Amino acid sequence: MLIPFFEVFIIIKLTFIMCKCMVLITEGDPMPTDPSRSWIDDLSEEDVAFIKRFVLNSGSLKEMAKLYGVTYPTIRLRLDRLIAKVETLDEDIPSKFEKALRVKYAEGKIDYDTLKELLRLHKSEKGNKS
Repeated sequence: MLIPFFEVFIIIKLTFIMCKCMVLITEGDPMPTDPSRSWIDDLSEEDVAFIKRFVLNSGSLKEMAKLYGVTYPTIRLRLDRLIAKVETLDEDIPSKFEKALRVKYAEGKIDYDTLKELLRLHKSEKGNKS
C-alpha cells in the first residue's frame, strides 16, 4: 500500500494508520490514483467560497439563505448539488470525459436523459475506434 505521509511516500503493509489530522486510513481503503490531487482541487472558486461560508456559519442553511438572499430550499438544492459533485469528483472514473459529464449532471447543467445519451454515444464511439 502506498501512503503519502509527511510529503514522502512510503510503502508499508499495515492494518491501519492514523495521521495527526485524525483521518483513519484502513487496509482496503481505495487510494487515489494521483495522490497529489484531491477532489477539492477540481472545485470552482465559487464552490470553495460556498463551503467556506457554510463552515463559518456552522453549517446553518438558514444563515446561508440569509447571507445569499435566497430561500432555504434554494440553498438546500445548492448544497445537494455540491455534495453530488464532490461524490462524483471523489469517484475513480477513468474517463475524463465521463467524469466531466457526471459533474455537469451533478451541477444541474444537464439532465439525466442528456447524460445517458452522451455517455452512450461516447462509449459507442470509443468502441468503433478500437
